[in-house]
Amino acid sequence: MVLSKKVCPMPRDLQSSKSAVAKTLTASGGGDDLVNSCTFDREDFLSRLTKALEEEGFTYRSPSEIRGRSGVTHVFDIQVEKGASRGSVVIDLASSPSAVDEASVLRCFAKSYDVNPSKMILIAHPKLTDAAKNLAQLYKIIAIEAVDEAEASRILLASLKRIVEENPLPTAQ
Repeated sequence: MVLSKKVCPMPRDLQSSKSAVAKTLTASGGGDDLVNSCTFDREDFLSRLTKALEEEGFTYRSPSEIRGRSGVTHVFDIQVEKGASRGSVVIDLASSPSAVDEASVLRCFAKSYDVNPSKMILIAHPKLTDAAKNLAQLYKIIAIEAVDEAEASRILLASLKRIVEENPLPTAQ
């Protein structure tokens, strides 16, 4: 069994850490190599999500900078708008080789608390830990677990349509 390292695209908040690497395990058995590698491409994932939003009539800003009540400017991966009204649904994407932990949920909560959007959505690739799911539910963050952009887009669009039906997106101030 050989342990090798492979650099993976990291979430924006970790991109400055040049030492951030994901380990891949290469196991040999009967001549066949089984490789569990990091194939997540953050920019491609976001590009496909925003394309799906656009196709459904949503407009968006990506990335979106919003100044919070504290005076701090927070960056979200996507801020969604629908029609002429500017939305306050903000979306962040978090990824991990195995499961996104509660630290990502805590970051979303802190940003959301300061900015006070109508809804905060966290898209976790490929999934959330149980502790992260519990925190997201407690903090009223809509958590979407998705292994690829097609699944994320489908769930995101359904969630946004439900949000708009229940509470039309407010007009920006």
